Amino acid sequence: MLPFKPPLRALMLFVTVSTAFLYFALYRHDFDYLTTKILPLSGSTNLDNKSTFIKAFLNNEIDGPFDPAPIQEVCANKTWNDNLTIVCGAPQGGIGNVRNVFLTCVRYAIEAGGAFVIPEIVARDANDLSKLTTNNTVPFDYFFDRKHFKASLKSACPQMAVHDTPPGDLIL
Repeated sequence: MLPFKPPLRALMLFVTVSTAFLYFALYRHDFDYLTTKILPLSGSTNLDNKSTFIKAFLNNEIDGPFDPAPIQEVCANKTWNDNLTIVCGAPQGGIGNVRNVFLTCVRYAIEAGGAFVIPEIVARDANDLSKLTTNNTVPFDYFFDRKHFKASLKSACPQMAVHDTPPGDLIL
């Protein structure tokens, strides 16, 4: 038998749950995470200026700076095949879709232990963005920084060869 009458039990339960909620909500914050990941800009950064905002947005990844350690671990444990080159088709769509297709292709190449050819991108119709399929391909640099990508991938996975175009001896 419980020591309190039903109305008092409900009050005790409410006080206990409220106290636990307030404890976890107010006193368990990781302020280092908040300041380094969510608010990485200095207090003097004026985001009212459009060019400053764009520069700050592009220079600060939403999930923090690139960490090559997980890729390094995977690449170090792969058997690499110099005779294997992964060539993916040109992705189409907006920048988010193209990025996801592209990164999936990079993951396939790493998993297979082969070289990788940076694909071109299928540009959408300039007048009607809903027309995804055109005959117009644009270079990787249309959306992304090729030099930065190659340097980042080389630092993360030095075993992997990255080509701008398919090697001359490659049979497609």
